[in-house]
Amino acid sequence: MKASGLLAAMLFFFAGSALAAGPVSGETRAQARQELVQAWKDGWLPYSRHDYPPSATTLARNKARYLRSHPADSNGSCHTFAAP
Repeated sequence: MKASGLLAAMLFFFAGSALAAGPVSGETRAQARQELVQAWKDGWLPYSRHDYPPSATTLARNKARYLRSHPADSNGSCHTFAAP
């Protein structure tokens, strides 16, 4: 019986500390979605585990694939990032 009381006390302690932490400030869902779409436009997605970070050839192939799938985005608004 003592063990279950101790377990309950620990549960309440950890639950209370998690709730007291408050909301996490960061990017919104819309900002995360926009970054994901931009990664597709820039050719960073999809990637292969065998080619990480993506090579220049993979980036070019992914950009071309994206533009074939989304011809309305072919206005050259893609941002380019250097490979890490």
